Amino acid sequence: MAVRLVAQAARGKQLGLVTLGLLMTLASLFAVVSADAVQDPFHHWAGWAGAIFFPLCTLAAVRQMFRTGPVMEIGPEGILWLRWSPERIPWSAFTRAADMSIRNQRFVSLWLREPERYRPTTLHGRIAAGNKLLGFGELALSAQGLTCTHEEMLAVVQANAPGLFGRP
Repeated sequence: MAVRLVAQAARGKQLGLVTLGLLMTLASLFAVVSADAVQDPFHHWAGWAGAIFFPLCTLAAVRQMFRTGPVMEIGPEGILWLRWSPERIPWSAFTRAADMSIRNQRFVSLWLREPERYRPTTLHGRIAAGNKLLGFGELALSAQGLTCTHEEMLAVVQANAPGLFGRP
């Protein structure tokens, strides 16, 4: 029996991310105006970094709120992760998978056999490609902001590609 998952952007979750992004932007701007550039350069420049970074994240969340159609499809033929690329990646393209988390943010990390063959085409995908530098796989599937849970996503990946888990 084929096990499938089709997940869309969850507007309620995206609204929460937009709210968080706005609060973080305000906190960053507060750091810029309250921290002296000479006496407290770390907080001042961290504020500027946040004042640039968090509005961009907020815009991405706003964009996701209005996205229609599936964002992620996982099934017997592979993974379609539109935050990475519009191309479906077959299970045979992966060498291993692992259930991972960083500070309570859970994701499924997938390592590609030939990363140059399945390059990311979205900004999110290009940024996520930096995961490799941190020791993770090229793809990091996250249920954050989607209509599925991490557990549902993980179960479907494990059902379709059980041989990928537990490999070194």
